[in-house]
Amino acid sequence: MKRDIAFDFKTKTVTLNSGYQMPIYGIVTYSLTDKECVDSVTAALENGVRLIDTAYMYHNEESVGEAVRNSGIPREEIFVITKLYPNQFSDPESAIEDALKKLDIGYIDMMLLHHPGTGDVDAYLAMEKAVADGKIRSIGLSNWYVEELEELLPQVAVTPALIQHEIHLYYQENDVIPYIHDLGIVVQGWYPHRLSCAGTCKKGW
Repeated sequence: MKRDIAFDFKTKTVTLNSGYQMPIYGIVTYSLTDKECVDSVTAALENGVRLIDTAYMYHNEESVGEAVRNSGIPREEIFVITKLYPNQFSDPESAIEDALKKLDIGYIDMMLLHHPGTGDVDAYLAMEKAVADGKIRSIGLSNWYVEELEELLPQVAVTPALIQHEIHLYYQENDVIPYIHDLGIVVQGWYPHRLSCAGTCKKGW
């Protein structure tokens, strides 16, 4: 049975299956480092952006955290996503603590596994524990397709709240998106810009 995904286009948010609201547009910080990253995130926040996407492999979690802390915006109004890379899956507990320390913003709104890799189930289970411990609010995946999802989902307890994919007019994922939506999972496009989509990412959109 298809599960509804609750979008509110007046507030520009989507309610995730974890119960938290996530902004539907934001800034991705790939290739931004140091002052350029701080300034870019600061400018985005000053102009109403509330979703910030970073990752271990972007090497800028400290800069993202600095911009968030210095923004003057209440922490609960900003939604920060970061990711664990496969080379961290062998010790996910330490990787999670490292992300928390680098960001230094109290908690992580969303943590994703960046790509499938050896030890990804154990890494996901470590994220589940971090949610239970209040360190992370929501968890999900990036670059997981149907085959990978069918292998991972029976081995975990918490359904991903979000899955990121390459989605744009020339790469529409018309088979993958409905499969993910039917699980009650929000799909977020990571290219060419961040866009959460539910029912809008169709052929011809």
